[in-house]
Amino acid sequence: MKRFTQGQLNDFVRDLALSKEASEVLASRLREHGILDFKTKITFYRHRDEVLSDYFVKEGDFVFCKNIRRLLTAMGVPQ
Repeated sequence: MKRFTQGQLNDFVRDLALSKEASEVLASRLREHGILDFKTKITFYRHRDEVLSDYFVKEGDFVFCKNIRRLLTAMGVPQ
């Protein structure tokens, strides 16, 4: 049986638009059933937003991107 790698699991989670909590539940269930590669991390999703958080500012209840160009570059989007 072929098992999900970290990259494949990340793509799957993104395609399903899962929250951090739902992502961890899914990964945990897949691990219980032996469907995840042994190198795949379940806790990966807890901190997935930290990489991009420097590009955002919160003022009261309003959150906005302070540098869209750098954000897109960090995400690997060609400009």
